[in-house]
Order: sequence, then structure tokens, then C-alpha cells
Amino acid sequence: MAIVIQAFRERFENYKRYEIGDEYPETNKERVKYLAKLGFIEVVGKPKRVKKGADANGDTDA
Repeated sequence: MAIVIQAFRERFENYKRYEIGDEYPETNKERVKYLAKLGFIEVVGKPKRVKKGADANGDTDA
């Protein structure tokens, strides 16, 4: 997922305006990388899932 950190208009989507905090679709990976390099968006990874009952290091045996 990519989050907008600086408002801009996307020229590939009829100059659609993206505001700060909006989600930017990651359909075009090269475009996402380019916009991140310019500082318009920030790519945020999905949070890691933790097993139920696991401690801080992920070990279920305690």
C-alpha cells in the first residue's frame, strides 16, 4: 500500500488530485517507485501477522 505524503495531480489518471493521507493504488509498480523517489508517496508494507500465543520472538514454546 502507498500513502500520499505530498499533494499532487496524477497525469496518468486524468489529472486526478491526490491529497495527503490518500491511498495511492499500486497497479503500476514503476510509477509507484518513481513517485516515492520524488517524495510524493510513501510505500507502507503490510503488518506482519503473529501467531496466537506467540511471545515477542515468535516462539510458541514458553
